[in-house]
Amino acid sequence: PKKQALQEETRESVMPHVFPLLGEILELKSGESLLAKREFDTDEDLYLQHHTLGTQISTLDSELKALALIPLTVSLEILAEAALALVGNKFLIGMKDIVATKWIAFEEKKVVLQISAKRRITSEAVEVDVEIRIANDLQDHMNAFRAPLVRGTMILGDAYPAQPKAIPHSVKKELDYNFCSNEVYPKRLFHGSIFQTVDSVTHWGENGLQGMLKVASAEGMFRSNPAPQFVTDPVLLDAMGQVIGVWAAKEPWNGSILFPFHVQAIHFFAPNPPTGEKVKFELDIMSANETRVVANIDLARKDNTILVRIEGWEDRNFYITKPLHRFFLQPIENTLSSAFSVFEEKMSEKGKLAFCMLEKFPDDFFQSHHRIWEKMLAYLIFNRQERQEWHAMGGNEKVRMQHLLGRAAAKDVVRLYLGMHHGLKLGPADIIIENDSKGKPYATGTWIDTVGVAPDLSISHTGMVVVAAAGRGVDRGIGIDVEDSNNLNDDLLAGAFVDEERRLAASINANTLEWLTRFWCAKEAFCKALGSGMTCSPKDIVVKGLNDKTEKVIMEARQNWTKEFPFLEGKKIEAYTFAQGNIAIAACVL
Repeated sequence: PKKQALQEETRESVMPHVFPLLGEILELKSGESLLAKREFDTDEDLYLQHHTLGTQISTLDSELKALALIPLTVSLEILAEAALALVGNKFLIGMKDIVATKWIAFEEKKVVLQISAKRRITSEAVEVDVEIRIANDLQDHMNAFRAPLVRGTMILGDAYPAQPKAIPHSVKKELDYNFCSNEVYPKRLFHGSIFQTVDSVTHWGENGLQGMLKVASAEGMFRSNPAPQFVTDPVLLDAMGQVIGVWAAKEPWNGSILFPFHVQAIHFFAPNPPTGEKVKFELDIMSANETRVVANIDLARKDNTILVRIEGWEDRNFYITKPLHRFFLQPIENTLSSAFSVFEEKMSEKGKLAFCMLEKFPDDFFQSHHRIWEKMLAYLIFNRQERQEWHAMGGNEKVRMQHLLGRAAAKDVVRLYLGMHHGLKLGPADIIIENDSKGKPYATGTWIDTVGVAPDLSISHTGMVVVAAAGRGVDRGIGIDVEDSNNLNDDLLAGAFVDEERRLAASINANTLEWLTRFWCAKEAFCKALGSGMTCSPKDIVVKGLNDKTEKVIMEARQNWTKEFPFLEGKKIEAYTFAQGNIAIAACVL
């Protein structure tokens, strides 16, 4: 009865169409404090499908999305709704001291948030402190002592302040950039159509940016709420933050991605502008370095009256590498791995082949920042079933990362193969990688109906460097191997090579250990092409010759290998090799 009375008391002020992001009010002390919870669901909160770490990831499943994040400006709207639900009959005239400590990411469909609001006792404007936390267990009273995900102070008044006039600033060292939204999305920003409101950029310089934003409709942001009534305009505010990312991306795919984490203050001088209106923005960069960008942003009507002024919007600049940035922005158009053309050229007579290499990321890259980049990559490449398997996977973190990077390279090389030889353009999630009873990986998916037969597949890694190969062999298949020469210890060398191989490696006017590493990779690549793995002694796969100009190695199988695989009797086995630094690679087609 008490809860029912509370709901009846607050119903008029917190109906979903009025405060669409606040959710259910659990406690309300009129004018003093409020506690609410809101379940966010990617099937209901459709705007989340337009704010994902990656654009389209599948050509076969349009409903499959990358990792969704709640935009900071949606969190700000939650703060505003909580403040007005608590105080009522006021205007939101400002926000201050906004801090975001952690991404709110959707590894599952749903996330439940707890929103708490408490009015400050001040002699001036009404101020309300609001905090957002994860609410997996609302009965956990320790939740109040955990750091909030987002917090800020809302400032309410009886009327909007007088609208100041914008004072245009000239940009310094202006560059010749003048483009519309198709140069912003997705070449520079990842946002989906709901958030694509940067209309044009007219002036671009080292100290700022000027252009136009177009006010978007709120229709389509929720599945069951066609006409939400927001306190702020979270999409328009998000666009004001986006322009910092546009300014930082003078060149597309530059490897940097910006996310906001602190805002000093936001001032509101008028109600939200109507849908379809074009408004001017002016971005002033206050400071910028490799890790942070701080800016002030004005939003004004064409008559230069200011609608919103942001002071001290602060972004963290994350360098995620150029290949990952390009892949993240356009996963279907690009691969994370680089095509390894060295082998394609040398082995062109072997048939339809494709090779790729995924190079090492900076140390601890995937473990940093709450593992957000690891999660991002997993959701860029995995389909629904693979995601479930990924979450259920045990083992140490190194094994998980090798699995993730191995799958990324495998999907890349199959996509490269299908694009080069069948004209198919597929997303990474469209390629399914499984393992047969012997542990050998193979590719599958509905695309096989189009191409007839899937290519043979081989993957190898050393540390966090991954190589992959795809193609069709005559007798068996394709194999590839990569190794770091630092890993070839005395025991492995003694068990892998006969004396004539050691003499052959030493006879070349080059690094003997490098060529022994190439030999080892060639033997491993042969076994993978055979589909068996190293089931017999590696000493019975003997390197008989090589060409140091073409880097081709000739091998011969003996003893148990020819007994198990009679077609190898008298057969010259070719493998092509490559080395750079400590890394050696070999590929073999049978």
